[in-house]
Order: sequence, then structure tokens, then C-alpha cells
Amino acid sequence: MSETYRDAIKRRSSLVPPDGFFERKKLDAKNKQPFAFALKDGSMIAFADISERSRDEATSQVLETYSIITTEPNELMAPIHPGCR
Repeated sequence: MSETYRDAIKRRSSLVPPDGFFERKKLDAKNKQPFAFALKDGSMIAFADISERSRDEATSQVLETYSIITTEPNELMAPIHPGCR
């Protein structure tokens, strides 16, 4: 595991509870088709996330960022979001 994420995963991880999400399927070099995903019964989904807080040295502004943690796509998502290559 990258040292960059080790502390964030240990101390600043959480769940994001959306009721749906969007993905865009690449059609060609310039075009993507949007798809909306949600559970049939309307219940929430849970995404794992990590967050980080840092200070911009130039402005002293506090920057808060977060990243959703993903894995290889399942058979439903693979045609739309092919994953890491």
C-alpha cells in the first residue's frame, strides 16, 4: 500500500451514502454517454472514501479533499466503466 494513503485509510476513512451515481461510457475520443445507477428498491448505496486536509502554502487556505475507493467493475459495470488498464 502506498505510504501516501496509509494514514488516511487508518484515520480518515468513512462511508458515503448516496442513493445513486453516474458513470459515463466512452464512445469515442470526444464523446461519452452518461448513465445513472440506483438500486431498484431506492435504498442507499455505500461507497468507501478517504479524506485529507492540508494547507495551501501560498494562501494559507485549508484544503479538504476526498477520494472514493473503487475496485474492478462487476459484470454490470464493466461495459460502461472498464476499470484500470
